[in-house]
Amino acid sequence: MSSHSLCLLLAVILLPVVDALGGIGVFEFAEDIGGPNDCGSTAFQGTVDRNGALVEQYEIVGCGSGIGGHCDEFHFAYRTLSGQWRLSAEFEWSDQTPGDGAMQGVMIRASNADDTVQYGTLLSVSARGDNQTEFLIRDKIGSDTWDRSVGDAAGRLGIQRVLIGGEIPAVESIADFGSGWKRLGDLMLMTDLAETAAFGVAVASGSARSAVSSLVTEVVYERAAMVGPAPEVARIPAGAAKPAGPRDRPGFVMHTATGGLPEEWAYADMCELLDLRNDLHLSTAGLQATLREVPLVNFYDSGHRGTFACDNGFPDGAFPGVDAFECPAGHPAGGDDDDNFAAEVTALIHLTPGLHVMGVRSEGATVIAIGGVEIGRTDDDAGLSNRDFIFDVERAGDYTFRARYLVGQGAAALELHEIVKRAEGQWRRVLLGDVNNGGSAVYVPQPATIVLLGLGGLALLRGRP
Repeated sequence: MSSHSLCLLLAVILLPVVDALGGIGVFEFAEDIGGPNDCGSTAFQGTVDRNGALVEQYEIVGCGSGIGGHCDEFHFAYRTLSGQWRLSAEFEWSDQTPGDGAMQGVMIRASNADDTVQYGTLLSVSARGDNQTEFLIRDKIGSDTWDRSVGDAAGRLGIQRVLIGGEIPAVESIADFGSGWKRLGDLMLMTDLAETAAFGVAVASGSARSAVSSLVTEVVYERAAMVGPAPEVARIPAGAAKPAGPRDRPGFVMHTATGGLPEEWAYADMCELLDLRNDLHLSTAGLQATLREVPLVNFYDSGHRGTFACDNGFPDGAFPGVDAFECPAGHPAGGDDDDNFAAEVTALIHLTPGLHVMGVRSEGATVIAIGGVEIGRTDDDAGLSNRDFIFDVERAGDYTFRARYLVGQGAAALELHEIVKRAEGQWRRVLLGDVNNGGSAVYVPQPATIVLLGLGGLALLRGRP
């Protein structure tokens, strides 16, 4: 190719290319999220490498306060996709390295709202001025975004949605540091994303008063298998089903206990304290316990109500919650914080055959078992967060349900969720036992009563299935 012909080619391919639908290159849409002064833009460019081959490239200009917190400001070029997809790309700042807070990377978003559910793999500029690879998650509308730095700048960034069991949607944040794709963090269930979501490239300057420019190459949309291992799926055997009992008492039995615990305690102490059929081997001085029936499990003793706290599209937004020890609860966050206690929630739950997803939002450690099979647990020192567990039921029936929970100092919170697929095809979180919104029926098959016998004495009179 002559130098004159090459100059003519470059004069053409460096212009933005817009298709008939208004998209730019592989993207369908390009817009500013959160209204950051409408200064962002996406332009399709082409460059010619040393071998004369055309290399596709995008120059994306972004400004705005950034991606994180409760809402975002940045520029987003994307396309909407359903099912299993991976998006990957390579990034380079086209001008001098931007200031602290600037970000460039790939992202999946539920919508173009500034406070929507999102999962991203990004290069963020640190206070030192260098790029760090991180992934970030906002797991429900309007909530805070949590992020985690995972190392130096990766050469290639990716994010993908996969369907576990061909049905349950999950997301992987992945990066290539030079030796192939690597999953960043755990595979995350992403049931709060709609069937169709926005897969795109994000650029933010970290400031409403300035803009940054990123050169994005090797943009690839593809269908791909999981990078890391699939999550373990607990199997609930058919033999664990119980005979159907009377369902005149929908809800749970919740037992809470505190007192006589060692200064540093964990699951073993929790189980010992809660297993009232055995000798406690603990001092009964100051032992406090309650036993009651509750329709739904959403207790807390400080702060907000958790996943169902506000009118953000979740059907249980008005549920007031219960206090760990007060009965009636009054206002659970009324300032009577309870520390160093354990709780056990039991019921029978009616389950259909196939895969199910159950979630727990807790401040502290939680173990959940169904039909005597542990389906999942959180860490001993877990902060307030959601964890979702997948399990497989062999046949329809009634199964024992048990959640054990412990908390040390500070806020206490425990919500039990079920994640159900609605008629319109979307997955939604509902409080476990909320049959009015599509949840599974849970019930107490026999009465439960607690009697306190003087100081330090405890007797539990409970009908057992």
